[in-house]
Amino acid sequence: MTRQNKICGFCNKQLDQTHGNRRYHPECAYAKKKERSINQYAKQNLQLDPYWRNEKILRELYHSFGEMVEIDPSLLGNQQFDFTICKTKRRVNGYWQMFMHNYGFTIKENQKIILCKQ
Repeated sequence: MTRQNKICGFCNKQLDQTHGNRRYHPECAYAKKKERSINQYAKQNLQLDPYWRNEKILRELYHSFGEMVEIDPSLLGNQQFDFTICKTKRRVNGYWQMFMHNYGFTIKENQKIILCKQ
């Protein structure tokens, strides 16, 4: 019987073969469980809480466009994104980065938006 090299479902690095049906590294399993819990909570509160709606919009656009790509703010505005809400603000390279939970954005001087992830 040959063993296949298994890949962690969270960090995409190779798993050790000490356990046959392991899908994650121990630290990745906790991070994945935490992510699932956050997403489940967000899904429950999506309609009630604009904070989680903003997080969902940023996550979807981040996965569509990636990081360091300038996008038009109307893409966010068309989905009822509320630019007045953020959890964390920090100044990086002369620009303000606004974060909801894991995802955030920066508004450049040309009024384009760059998405980022913490």
